[in-house]
Amino acid sequence: MHSRKKLFILWFLVLTTMWVSFWYYEDDLYCHIEDNNIKISLNKHDGGKCTEYVKYLEQKMKVVYKDILTIQWYINKRQDAWYWRPIKEEKMRLLNNLQKRRLNILINMRTFENNLLAKFKELFLAKIQTQKEKLEKAIITIDALSGTSESSKAGIEKYSQLAKDTLNTIRGIENAKTFTRFNKIVKDYLYFTKQLEWK
Repeated sequence: MHSRKKLFILWFLVLTTMWVSFWYYEDDLYCHIEDNNIKISLNKHDGGKCTEYVKYLEQKMKVVYKDILTIQWYINKRQDAWYWRPIKEEKMRLLNNLQKRRLNILINMRTFENNLLAKFKELFLAKIQTQKEKLEKAIITIDALSGTSESSKAGIEKYSQLAKDTLNTIRGIENAKTFTRFNKIVKDYLYFTKQLEWK
């Protein structure tokens, strides 16, 4: 009982303080960028918001792309094409470099998020490992029971189904690929464990 309460408190603190539906809160990621090195953090003292860097690069890319279209228009009209072609090549290189920087930030953000999710899963699953083992043993015991009276059979079947549903949520937590999915399944897990307490 106390371990479940502690688990609920841990889950609640994690959910509300650090990563509430993390995928939708990418504004909480901060980037420290030096040349091609990017450090991602949840600490605002470690740099600027990653999303701001990405927005800045995207705006810059739009401006450069418009310049390329304008230059191409001059080249198509054969107006000083010898002058515009090298400028266009330079702008194309700049556009490619901006895109590489943008993708580099996005890839690092995704990697950071995946690593953070893996750590939360590891901590959460370690905390509920004992309960998982107890549920697996309980299901084996219940399935082995036969010849029980009809009055107690319904209660046993209901408990067995709850135990199986709880185990399925644990497997779902193990396989969760995003914080959104992890968050939803943890809520389901807490609901089923609460139902099991009442049985």
